[in-house]
Amino acid sequence: MKKIISLVIVIVLLSGSAFGLVSCGKTKIVPVDIEEKYSDFINVRGDLNNLYNKLNFGEETVISYLGGSVTAGFGSDNAEVGSWRAITFNWLSENFPEANIVQNNVAMGGTGSHLGAFRTKSDIIDTNSDLVFVEFSVNDSYSGTHSAGNSTLYFEQIIRQTREALPECDIIAVYVTDIAFAKEFGGNGMHSVAQAHEKVCEKYGITSIDAGRALCALMNGYDEELWGTYISDTVHPADAGYAVYAEAINEYLHKYLKGSPILEYKKIQPHALPEGYADERNENLKLTFVPADNYEMFDSIKGFMLEADAPVTGSHIKGAISAAEEKNELVFTFEGTGIDLYISGKGNRIEYSIDGGNTTRTIVDPADPPFKLAQGLEDGTHTLKLSFVSKRETRKIRGFFIYGNK
Repeated sequence: MKKIISLVIVIVLLSGSAFGLVSCGKTKIVPVDIEEKYSDFINVRGDLNNLYNKLNFGEETVISYLGGSVTAGFGSDNAEVGSWRAITFNWLSENFPEANIVQNNVAMGGTGSHLGAFRTKSDIIDTNSDLVFVEFSVNDSYSGTHSAGNSTLYFEQIIRQTREALPECDIIAVYVTDIAFAKEFGGNGMHSVAQAHEKVCEKYGITSIDAGRALCALMNGYDEELWGTYISDTVHPADAGYAVYAEAINEYLHKYLKGSPILEYKKIQPHALPEGYADERNENLKLTFVPADNYEMFDSIKGFMLEADAPVTGSHIKGAISAAEEKNELVFTFEGTGIDLYISGKGNRIEYSIDGGNTTRTIVDPADPPFKLAQGLEDGTHTLKLSFVSKRETRKIRGFFIYGNK
């Protein structure tokens, strides 16, 4: 804490309230009572001490939202007003009006923790985030490769990368729901992917908020009439549903930033980084994203053109290379044990080979996880040859995801 404030007396005319002091770099906050409606759905594993300090002492504070379409606000009449993201950010702005708060919205619809793990450096670390909300539990369940085990793998990558690079950054995990989970679990249980994320949260001391289960409990599990009131389709909330998600999250923010119960805030300090991993596969796993517009990384490019300004909504991925000619080929030598392809444009037919082996022809769509070209390779140098053979208008390569050993 850079400032030493000699004495501040705050009188609060609320039942059960008291006054607080700021002295010698230690702060006691006046308790602000709030009805704890959602405590059963909030697993508290830490405080927001670092965030509190930055909000109160003038430093720029970056609030990042890393998630899928429910974090982006699909289904809301106006996502910048009615989504849980917007409501929680507005709560922070209204309650800390003197703070210099910046919203970093890096939510991407249809994506999960696999792509999130590869985006963590550019979208979270490089933006110097101070608080990160991570929401991928539903989207992780939609991909066949995102079993509960793989959700642990990639979700931990997001958490550990952030902890290693930004040890003072606070993190909150948010779980949401969809119609399948509502019918199966209602508000009484946590689905397997959320449980996998919980394993990581327990390991790293991350608070998790099961806003989806809170909403299901309000709807008595699955009630068709209530579902239509709160959810716009099978997964995306209407504004009424987003309001419930936000209310659950804001309850935690209120308690740990507005001071109920009385909290002693210390100087900003790094979060502990535990030894070992929640998923042992991460012990030696290294993930690298190679953006396609970094074309000097490739051995050769024929029949492609660079699109430097072709941004992906909700990400710092800004460029692409597109197949501009019918005959095209990209050759890329990489170091690692596997490689995935990240593209734009549905129904693209490609041909590719690894290390001069058999050529594979297949149709690929944009998806999370991206399309796996090769996995389980011997750790070392490999060469990919790839061509688009379809004649579709959108044949854009966004980049490649490289797996390797540390």
